[in-house]
Amino acid sequence: MDVWLGTLVLACRPAPVASGEVELQATSADGRVELAVELDDATSVLFALDADAWIAVDALEGPDGTVLRWQDWVGEEQLTSAVLASPAQSVLGWPVRAVDPELRSGGWTLTASVTDADLVPLDGVEVRAVVRTKTDDDLRRGTVRVLLLVPEALDPALRDGALAATARWEQVWGRHGLTLELDTRTAALDVVVPDLFFGDPALRDAAALRDGHDLVAWVGEELASFPNALGNAGAVPNAAFDGPRAVLGLAALKAAGQDGAFDDEEVRLFGEAMAHEAAHFLGLFHPVELDFAHTDALGDTATCSGREACEDALGGNLLFPYPICGSGDCVPAEGLTRDQRGVAHRYVGVR
Repeated sequence: MDVWLGTLVLACRPAPVASGEVELQATSADGRVELAVELDDATSVLFALDADAWIAVDALEGPDGTVLRWQDWVGEEQLTSAVLASPAQSVLGWPVRAVDPELRSGGWTLTASVTDADLVPLDGVEVRAVVRTKTDDDLRRGTVRVLLLVPEALDPALRDGALAATARWEQVWGRHGLTLELDTRTAALDVVVPDLFFGDPALRDAAALRDGHDLVAWVGEELASFPNALGNAGAVPNAAFDGPRAVLGLAALKAAGQDGAFDDEEVRLFGEAMAHEAAHFLGLFHPVELDFAHTDALGDTATCSGREACEDALGGNLLFPYPICGSGDCVPAEGLTRDQRGVAHRYVGVR
């Protein structure tokens, strides 16, 4: 394989990847790069692009033509955050839904834009990419290996509350055929999880601790970039391997409330928040956003308009954007539709 200034130029044929992983490099020209791979008998694929720039996926083309165009997914429906320009990293999984074109064997090309923060095209930027596939087409059950990173300085009560909450995460995912294999490790990390959108070297270092795990979660007191959130997935989907933003952030102090001590209800809610944010990591959007105008692109999540109607129709869904609480009790958020389960099980980190 030869890399020429401007784009990825293949001396013979695209890099092969079948039920495994391949790394590619390209250099931007006219603000774009093309990455080509040869897929063989894969059921799903994940592309993770990494650069010192802003990146957005423009298109994905297979042997039978273009299967994804960014213009189709910047609107009211949301399929993948890969089509939106973001700093340092862009991640695309395919197919997302049952109705999406399947992964036919043959040559596939992903085209992406490379820009600065003002979306001005950049030339000469090196883009690193990891492409991973899987052949498992069982959409009923699968296992996700999760590494939970706990800062050494995190208050023991917050640590214990977070660990207790993982049982609820495991329970909720188990309802939908997702088995959680969880390992916990104490690490020399800050108690404030760094900015999950713009990235931070500490996030890359944390992701590098994965040691074979598919998802890395950093439990801190709060999230630097989302101080009012219980968690954030960084991207929808995110990368099941090392990268500049390939970390799930969780905020234990925010979950514990003003007194900083978890009660049983707060443990349950934090566990559901863990399951919710990790589902974003696998590629799921909210069925309806807080503006009650934007929705996911799935056919079987209820459509609604307005707060009351959406709470009635979707309030028990795991991906509803906020918990619905009354006087001391909150509606359990644990449901997923068939299409939502399909998105999760197609993710390459679900084995």
